[in-house]
Amino acid sequence: MSASPDFRYKIEFNPLTDIGPRPSPQLAELISKHPKLKIYTSSSPHFQGMKVIWNLEYAPNDPLALVRVTAPSEVSTVIKFCVTNKLPLAVRSGGHDLWGRSLIDGAKSIIIGGGTQTGDVVNFLDGHGLVTPCTLASVTGHLGWAFSGGFGPLVNAFGLGVDQIINAKIVTADGEMQEDDSELLWGIKGAGGAFGVITEVKFKIYPLPKMLGGMLIFKFDEAEKILSDVQKLLDEENIPAQLSIGCHFSKRGGARTFAMIFSWASVDFDEGEKWLDKVKNLGTVMVDMVSETTMKKWCDMIAPMLPQASYNSSRSFFISKLSSEAAKILLTASTKVPESLQWGIGTFFIGGEAIKPQPTSSFALCERFVFLHALAPVPEKERLTESIEWTNAILNQMKDEGLVKANYLAIMGNDNPVQECFGEEKFERLKALKWKVDPGNVFNHVPAQFM
Repeated sequence: MSASPDFRYKIEFNPLTDIGPRPSPQLAELISKHPKLKIYTSSSPHFQGMKVIWNLEYAPNDPLALVRVTAPSEVSTVIKFCVTNKLPLAVRSGGHDLWGRSLIDGAKSIIIGGGTQTGDVVNFLDGHGLVTPCTLASVTGHLGWAFSGGFGPLVNAFGLGVDQIINAKIVTADGEMQEDDSELLWGIKGAGGAFGVITEVKFKIYPLPKMLGGMLIFKFDEAEKILSDVQKLLDEENIPAQLSIGCHFSKRGGARTFAMIFSWASVDFDEGEKWLDKVKNLGTVMVDMVSETTMKKWCDMIAPMLPQASYNSSRSFFISKLSSEAAKILLTASTKVPESLQWGIGTFFIGGEAIKPQPTSSFALCERFVFLHALAPVPEKERLTESIEWTNAILNQMKDEGLVKANYLAIMGNDNPVQECFGEEKFERLKALKWKVDPGNVFNHVPAQFM
């Protein structure tokens, strides 16, 4: 006895949209040699629905592809392909495995050499429909950005930049190349180049052929209410990891502006639009620049806005949340800034994958927090004192209110103790590692000072 067609579960398949125009190179052989296989990549409109599983803890996992087999011979083809190419394989079945084993993460890796700029990484991965968490400042050295945390619009979805590091090659003070030292890798993932010269790093990468991203500019006089409401939204709603938002104060064309960065790191645009509407409804939107985009397009758009080489002072640190006290400090700073300064205050609300405990990393924070960066570049050295006083005032007022959780090592001055970046226990462990691999303190021109 055979079931009628009404009992059979069907999903439409169109190679143009389900495989997509830019599938991963890792799938090229499977696609070319087996054109009848129903292969669904992340660009497919069916992908998100097909990968749904019962335990939502593992729902963010994105496999390289989903293959809907229709015969035992196709099962054999897929297994042989995965074994030959050393690709992880899972059988989804009904998707109810309690520990998420029916949905594996298809992320692979990329090796990035020392000195490589973020823009080079973004441009290369874009050609393959792939991403790795990165900053929007494409001129930044990618390794240095990642070692001390690494913040940007993809971190809530995939983890901090430092979480992407799989392994690294480092030449220590004795001139020897180190690669498989787990304690050294733990130290690098948080303290960076304090232990030697890092020549290359292997990073995780993820399929993301398109996303929603951009900036919303609100009425400046609504900033205080919006800051309160966005923190309330984050506190009360079940925020998906795919969403990253941040608030930004700056001066554009001589006028103060208040904007919000919006990032939706998923091809499920229907859900992304729902969250975009919630953010828009926080205030009066003057300019809406959020659209379907890629990380490359977004970085290219931001590039002309980045500060040029200048004299400047900056302070970067972490606070628990944008409380009313913190919001008032930022508003006061943005209204009392000297007219001669070009300035900016940026924040990112960190959660999702970025706050999962990482025992293989020395980075300190693993609970929700806000990353805050204040920058005041000036073209003439004579005006640098104004810049320093303005940025210092923001940090000192936050400290006086007891709001600062830790300093951000990558952009920290020599006047702040390194212990504040790691906490006492991790600091002592890092200090012991430093004495072990660099007792002569050869590598001392770095932010992480342990001697």
